[in-house]
Amino acid sequence: MILATSAPGKDVVTGQRQLRLPTPIRRAFRLTPGTRLLVVACPEPGMVAVYPAASLDAILLAHHRGELS
Repeated sequence: MILATSAPGKDVVTGQRQLRLPTPIRRAFRLTPGTRLLVVACPEPGMVAVYPAASLDAILLAHHRGELS
């Protein structure tokens, strides 16, 4: 998923270094507490890409099988 800021708001990274995602986003992507995510800052300001571990498994497996170009 790609997330972009729309306006200054609450901090989304907690003091415990955890990313706080809004409830509608968590529900849409079926994220539960404790789901491990890879968060990547995109070159365009105010954007991040978020990949759940299960998605990374599928992407890497397809890459190693030569299914991705």
